[in-house]
Amino acid sequence: MERFSLKNLKALNVWILISVLYAAFIFLFSFLYPIGGDEIFPPNYYLSSYFYSYLTVTPRVGGLLALFILSLGRWSFLILNPLVLTAQAFLIFNVIFNRRMDFKTFKDLPAFILILIFCVFAVAQPDQTLFWISGAINYSWLMTAFLFFLLILRKTYGGGELFKDSFAVRVIMFFFGIFIGMTNENLAPMAFVICALFGSIFFLQKRKLPQWFWWFAAGTVIGLALLFSAPAHHNKLNLSIRSGFVSLSLKVKLSNHLEYLDNFIKFNLFLPIITFLCLFFTGYDNPKTACKNEDFLLALFFWATAFATAFVLFAVPLPPQRAFYACSVFSILAFIFAFKYAGEIYKINFYKYFMTAALAAVIFIITPFAYPYFNLYAQSVKRERLIKQAKMSGAAFVYAPAYYVLKGPTDNFTMNFFDAAMTERTISRYYRLEIRNSGKVSDSAVGLIGKVSPII
Repeated sequence: MERFSLKNLKALNVWILISVLYAAFIFLFSFLYPIGGDEIFPPNYYLSSYFYSYLTVTPRVGGLLALFILSLGRWSFLILNPLVLTAQAFLIFNVIFNRRMDFKTFKDLPAFILILIFCVFAVAQPDQTLFWISGAINYSWLMTAFLFFLLILRKTYGGGELFKDSFAVRVIMFFFGIFIGMTNENLAPMAFVICALFGSIFFLQKRKLPQWFWWFAAGTVIGLALLFSAPAHHNKLNLSIRSGFVSLSLKVKLSNHLEYLDNFIKFNLFLPIITFLCLFFTGYDNPKTACKNEDFLLALFFWATAFATAFVLFAVPLPPQRAFYACSVFSILAFIFAFKYAGEIYKINFYKYFMTAALAAVIFIITPFAYPYFNLYAQSVKRERLIKQAKMSGAAFVYAPAYYVLKGPTDNFTMNFFDAAMTERTISRYYRLEIRNSGKVSDSAVGLIGKVSPII
């Protein structure tokens, strides 16, 4: 058994500390984020709720997963979310470097810390994609599963294997393929494209793919079919607020989408532009080496993937900014790959400089970033207290003001929280107590409890 020296043990402790601090950060902000409108449903009927959602709202598999987590209770999300998002950062590192971290030294820490920072501050709408229950499960959790899929392919291409091919593995990969095929309108088609490219590369290289790959590909096709043939898509396009979008010309749709692409680049901290410049100059300096280098080609692939997945959202009427989450993660992959190649060419550890700048930026904005979350949490505690008092007194209704959200340091860091109280009927059913006057009310009205018989 290999022993750790005192220096190795110190490095390991630092790795553990950084990972725990990141998980604690995710836990804290997940805890501060109140229950939103999508979480208001009868907890014992999550499966029937998903079938209803599949037919009318969204067919994504994340919807089923979110409803299952909510049926267990919010505590399950608070435990799992830090673990899943920490695992996501480790997966990004492994996909890029195609190996495990060296926990016995500090050499991998700059890249890993940079990944951790980017996973929070360089993604679209972090409040909705990382800390909101429904958003985190539908975006960051599903992206974590997709990264595991990428890691499997990367290991397979290099001649390694995470598991041996067997019938049990094929069945598991088949259902994993269905899961990936039903993730969302961004990741699912991209999984199919990657499978097709991966199979084509092996065919051209006259290499044999393991059988589980074809089972996974078949599952992905089935998942795609279930996702895009769902009645929910047809029903949403026929809503009155979206009917006008369907009749727009392609030119108008593309023109309107430019604003969303501009926001995506800003929210992604201009990483796509920096990555492009890095690829351009390194490719210009070393054209023969670049075209054959795996890191350069993968950086170029993920850069193109980020823009492709962002661009195709023009077909979606009024896409929320959180829909660009997968695009921002692909952009992060491209950035890290590009500067991995640049570092090898110029013998410079670019990650150290980027990590230092990123840490300084985080320290500068962390207070204005965090304060709105604490403020919103304080409002939720006050509302819960009012509702508890009303129920204890046997009241039929309670006056409670709607939440107000303070502006963050940037538009991307400003919470886009949906207050369930804005739909009074929904939240009243959830609490079994009528919530009245959920709009802006005077201070004298806040907490006024109605003294009539309770509703059933």
